[in-house]
Amino acid sequence: MKLKPILIALGVIIALLVVAKLTGLIGGKKAEKVTIEKAADRKVVETVTASGKIQPETEVKLSSEVSGEVTELLVKEGDVVKKGQLLCKVRPDVLKSGYDRATASYSSQKASVASSQQMLAQSQGNMVNAEATYKRNVELFNKKVISASEFDAAKAAYLTAKTNLGRAKEDVTAAKFMLEQSGANVQEAGANLAKATIFAPVDGVISKLSVELGDRILGTAQMAGTEIMRISNLSSMEVNVDVNENDINRVNVGDSAVIEVDAFADKKFKGVVTEIASSSKDIGTTTSVDQVTNFNVKVRIVADSYSDVKGGAKDLPSPFRPG
Repeated sequence: MKLKPILIALGVIIALLVVAKLTGLIGGKKAEKVTIEKAADRKVVETVTASGKIQPETEVKLSSEVSGEVTELLVKEGDVVKKGQLLCKVRPDVLKSGYDRATASYSSQKASVASSQQMLAQSQGNMVNAEATYKRNVELFNKKVISASEFDAAKAAYLTAKTNLGRAKEDVTAAKFMLEQSGANVQEAGANLAKATIFAPVDGVISKLSVELGDRILGTAQMAGTEIMRISNLSSMEVNVDVNENDINRVNVGDSAVIEVDAFADKKFKGVVTEIASSSKDIGTTTSVDQVTNFNVKVRIVADSYSDVKGGAKDLPSPFRPG
């Protein structure tokens, strides 16, 4: 009789253990802590990685409009120059002789104007005399004092003087026109000759020097001639990067950037996206299935982020070098 209660108690205990097992009270996984916060607007940061080259935002390529030999080269790479500063001189092959011919022609035309004006003055004097003689002979002819032949001679002399005066005036006008044209030719030849002297169009640094003293360069007015040098504004630098087409939609003008430069491995610089190309550029062959499509993106380097960085010449506004 005592065994039956014991068996019932064991059955109840086993049942409780089974229920505890099934509900996870016994043998279940360890509970994990969960952090709960109220819903709110948050900024989601997406990162796009790209590589490129550092370059100045403003870079001017200087080339000559005249052909000739470089006779003076007054700067070297790294020099800081100011707008209007003389950089180099070229000895033109044909422009000097053209300028000399233009000035000689101008001098000749000045002499022609002086000569025509002298002839005009002479014609005016002849006209005055011929007109006075003609008027006097008209009175004498009307009084029957002179013959018809004498009157006709005086009239012919008057008409000739009048014609000569008109021609002299035309000659003066033509000579002045030719002088004005010659003066314009001198100005044009002088302007062309002045192109052989090259001045800095902007403030900046000589970032590239492509010629040496004595080199011969080719220059034309219709197209860019031989590149002589480049002037860069190193106080405003940017990074020119290529972003893959899969990432370009995640890049917007005004986005911030973190820039790493190999020359400054322990330093990160701040940047701002300033320009995104509207058309892509393809890398690889046109028939290759592995062709990559990239978009050019320009990122301005924030000057404050490198104000404490030293590098290069102390008088340069930036520690970075183009390329």
